[in-house]
Amino acid sequence: MALLGMIERLTENGRYFGMETNMVKFKVLRVSSQPSPIQIMVDQKQPENVEFFRYLSSTITNDASIKFKTNLLYNVFIC
Repeated sequence: MALLGMIERLTENGRYFGMETNMVKFKVLRVSSQPSPIQIMVDQKQPENVEFFRYLSSTITNDASIKFKTNLLYNVFIC
């Protein structure tokens, strides 16, 4: 699985520089027309599977929909 390989490389490179993966904040979102949990292990721990992800004023869901808070964007560009 490509995702697992990328996560393993990121974890290994972080350890090289003295960093550890924070599994409390580590979450996984699969975007698909038929979403299902991702079964991967990082340092013998299962990351949390989530149904949505919020970034700035947008919400990305596991069914590939994106919702914007337009009033916030309107205020940023008009003011």
